[in-house]
Order: sequence, then structure tokens, then C-alpha cells
Amino acid sequence: MLFFEKIVEEKIKDWLEKEDFTKNKFYGKKVDNTEYFKVPEHLRIAYHILKNANVLPKELQLKSEIIKLRDLLEEIKDENEFVKKLRQFQSMIAEYNIITKSKFSEFYTRKLMKKIVGISISEVKEKNK
Repeated sequence: MLFFEKIVEEKIKDWLEKEDFTKNKFYGKKVDNTEYFKVPEHLRIAYHILKNANVLPKELQLKSEIIKLRDLLEEIKDENEFVKKLRQFQSMIAEYNIITKSKFSEFYTRKLMKKIVGISISEVKEKNK
């Protein structure tokens, strides 16, 4: 084990000598930890444990699923499949709004739908009648 530690120490020293830290945009700046310490200690510990276990909070999990579904919607060619996924997309956004108690702004949603679908939400509703 001692031999391995020696090799690692040598690699770190070589890297430190070779690397120029002054080019880093954060070089010499103070780290702002105020947001970190606003969170109670017991929650910080819980978040740390969850992060290490690769477990995301529900809202972040849902947000990543929304992004994946958005990308999938751009590629779907079949109209029936597209409508199914579009409804799923809209329900996920509604669920996200409820969980976060904020609006995934309707303007943004409409803009996104227009980009993905190429038509507005009102046009989709008219198609489904």
C-alpha cells in the first residue's frame, strides 16, 4: 500500500508543477458558501447521502424525464405515438408545476410545443376534436 501511495503522491506533485492555476477564472477568488450554510445541517447531511447514492429529488428526476421526452418528441414520426407522448409530456409538466409550486411557464411550454411540434397547442386541440 505504501508503494501505491508514493506513486500517487508523485503524480500529484508532477501535475501541480505542470499546471498553471492562474489561468483559472476562479483563481484568487473567495468561495461563497452562504447558500450552503442556509440549509439546515440535518438536510445537508441527507442531501449529501442521497447525492452519493445517486438518488435525485422527485422534481429533478421529473425535470430530466421531461427533457428526455422533449428530445424523443422531436424524433417521433408516427402521429398516434406522437399524440400519446405529447399528452405524457403535458402531464409531466403539470406534475412538475405542482411539485415545485411554480409554473413551468405556460409561455415557455407553448414555445417549446411550437418548436417540437411545429404547431401551437390550440391547433393540436382542434386536431383531436
